[in-house]
Amino acid sequence: MDDTQDISDILSTLNVPGEDWFRQQLYEQVSGKKVVFFGASGTGKLALRNKRSDIHVDCFSDNDPDKWNTSFEGYKVISPEELVSGISEYSVFITSHFYDDISAQLKRMGIEESDISIIYHNTERNRQYFDFLSNHKDSIKRVCSFLSDDLSKKTLKNMILARLGHYRRDTVASASIQPQYFLREFHAKDFQVFIDGGAYIGDTLEEFIGLYGGEFQNYYAFEPVKHHLISIEEILAGKPYEFTEKVRIIPKALYSEETKLCFEECSEGASHISDSGTNRIEAVALDNLEIQPPTFIKLDVEGSELKALNGMSNVIQKYRPALAVCIYHKWQDIFEL
Repeated sequence: MDDTQDISDILSTLNVPGEDWFRQQLYEQVSGKKVVFFGASGTGKLALRNKRSDIHVDCFSDNDPDKWNTSFEGYKVISPEELVSGISEYSVFITSHFYDDISAQLKRMGIEESDISIIYHNTERNRQYFDFLSNHKDSIKRVCSFLSDDLSKKTLKNMILARLGHYRRDTVASASIQPQYFLREFHAKDFQVFIDGGAYIGDTLEEFIGLYGGEFQNYYAFEPVKHHLISIEEILAGKPYEFTEKVRIIPKALYSEETKLCFEECSEGASHISDSGTNRIEAVALDNLEIQPPTFIKLDVEGSELKALNGMSNVIQKYRPALAVCIYHKWQDIFEL
């Protein structure tokens, strides 16, 4: 299939894999071992519902200590350490969207790659996405028309295929071997004043430091989750003052206005604004802050990218910074943003 193939051709030639495909795709390595699902969450529930009838799940494992030694969908939840201690008896299937991080974690803990599989397929969700594409063909075709390079077209195609269930989602990342935000098309001057919207645990900050050292003017890290802020501070703790004085940590979320929002903290890194959230966080519009004129703005704010962009429209129009905005949290982001 040509990487530049039109989206309408993709929709007309691809089908959503059926449940039989899903049920037969995995579980080949079980060979009498006990099956453990890692991820006591929504994906775990779907994995239970769609698993092959002859596969018997022994238990779940999860990184959340509050879930250990409790029951999830009728199955005991064990800690990762307990899982590792009995790994000779287990075959592990990751039932989480954060399979890359969990897979790396399990390997660091000594579990062989051959004992780890990833359940990423969700036939109901795939069908919903197929319907979404069908209903928004014109909008997505318009997005395709804006893309001038083959890499962008390939990435878009892989993203669509992944959500339809034909590729693993890490196929999307493999379309480009460049750093996520620091593409070779940009130069050091583009990162002189860097806005890190959704600084998380400081992963972007660490990458920034590795690439540019102290050759920048200002770095503004926006992150509302308290335990994530601790990680960012630990990264800065070992740096010289000449460096850290240029990094400003702002414990707020970027948004369309200054307000307080309900927030749901998730153990696997997908904390997000939610009406059902039990935590309250402060949010701010970039337009209302006194900062140096930004040259680069990164936004990964778990589905609130459009709100954040609305709150920085004046800054963008006035200073014309480079933008790196995540468009994968909501299906419609690809054409709304």
